[in-house]
Amino acid sequence: MDSGAPRILSGTDGRIRHGADPSRTADGRLTLRSPVVFRRPIHVFDLSAHCITVDGAACRPAIIRQRLDTMRGREIKMPPDAVSTDDLDFRVKVLEHALRYERSRLDHALAVGEGIIETIETFHAARTSADYMRAFTDTAPLVSVCICTMNRAELLTERCLRSLREQTYRNLQIVVVGDHCTDDTESRIAGLRDDRIAFVNLPRRGPYPPPGRDRWCVAGTNAVNQALVRCEGAFVMHLDDDDRAVPERVETLLRAAQEHRADLCWHPFWSEQPDGTWTLLGNGAFELGQITTGSIFYHRALTRIPWDVHAYRLGEPGDWNRLRKIRVLRPQLHFVNTPLLYHHREQNQSPFEAQDGETFLP
Repeated sequence: MDSGAPRILSGTDGRIRHGADPSRTADGRLTLRSPVVFRRPIHVFDLSAHCITVDGAACRPAIIRQRLDTMRGREIKMPPDAVSTDDLDFRVKVLEHALRYERSRLDHALAVGEGIIETIETFHAARTSADYMRAFTDTAPLVSVCICTMNRAELLTERCLRSLREQTYRNLQIVVVGDHCTDDTESRIAGLRDDRIAFVNLPRRGPYPPPGRDRWCVAGTNAVNQALVRCEGAFVMHLDDDDRAVPERVETLLRAAQEHRADLCWHPFWSEQPDGTWTLLGNGAFELGQITTGSIFYHRALTRIPWDVHAYRLGEPGDWNRLRKIRVLRPQLHFVNTPLLYHHREQNQSPFEAQDGETFLP
């Protein structure tokens, strides 16, 4: 066992005791009330990966729960010294509790270095102003939709923009920013003859990291940030250029935001799998893997937090890096438990080709 990693201790013997929900002592340790002692120790968890290592296997808590549910439905022959599924379930609860606590501390520490902490009081002071609250009381406020694109004119116009033009809520500003498109995107958009749609094409692409996961994390950052600064609506939402929103998406989210005075709403979404089937994602948790840029709807005040093109250096996708910062502000959040988006698999990207004069981030 890695002695340098954090442990959950109870009492002086360092063992985990089974009981009610854990509580924290003055020195920060988790304690449990029941005298029942596990025969095997809970192993350490890795905060940087948001994973738990139980008996040598690294898993996210949600995956461990899924495996426990599967085990309970089968007759599995266990070795004599094995831990029961009930004990494992308890271990997961303890570790989830500790992980939430440590994640909050880590998020706060990151926010200090990222300059977000100074924004918290400013944000909450602005929230009390009449101008801020007008978004929640206007009967038909303007909603801005940000889209960034790169040489996918057909998908953009036939799927993404079509789904927006079919929205039941009509008062939209649709801002499309090309990350230096070199195809017929501009002429196709002009052909739609919809004065709610504005297209801007950046004079160059990037700079982003070279091809690979780092680039995937932040590609399109410059384009989406340009879209943000052009937003004029009281509320803002996003849509990938190859995705589609259900017709009631804007109307549903606007109604929810106004009813609950929510600074940010989000919802579950259908995600296309490699075999062509669809999986529903978004369980209401505001966490990586359960929320995406295409599933959020928020007050324009949050446009002050842009995407960070260097998010890949933390190993974070750019959208989650931004959402993590927004969460630190302690906004009023509301989950709308209705799927309102189809997130298509990214299968239509052309092989990467560097543009003339394109540079790369290290």
